Amino acid sequence: MDLAGIDLSDIEKIEHTGTTGGKDGDYAYFLTADECSELIDLLHQVELGGEADESRALSSGAVSDYTLYFKDGDTMTLRPGQYFMVEDTYYHFRNYAELRDEFVRVGSEFVRVGSAFDNLPSRDYTGKVNGESADAG
Repeated sequence: MDLAGIDLSDIEKIEHTGTTGGKDGDYAYFLTADECSELIDLLHQVELGGEADESRALSSGAVSDYTLYFKDGDTMTLRPGQYFMVEDTYYHFRNYAELRDEFVRVGSEFVRVGSAFDNLPSRDYTGKVNGESADAG
């Protein structure tokens, strides 16, 4: 699976949906043109490996899906995480450690629901999460 082949000019719109797992933590909205461009640029950096065991992939917490609506009528649903879902298949995300913070940042900036990420760790400009080193734990 190669996400680098996704061309922004072929996309009509992108919907971002998900849940933080907390009360009233569900959200859904369409990305702006600039946000679509930023997400596609990030997807072009993703390196996927072989298929992963779905039961292991589903054991994570918060869920964030991106549905790409193409101009030809096709759709593609993506779920970035330690294992990267494309449609209904999970893949090993080879450069997860490198891109994780970027997906968290992009996803956090895109969310327009006031409380959607209130229960998630906050990252300040020093790279610390909730006041602790990002490498801790």
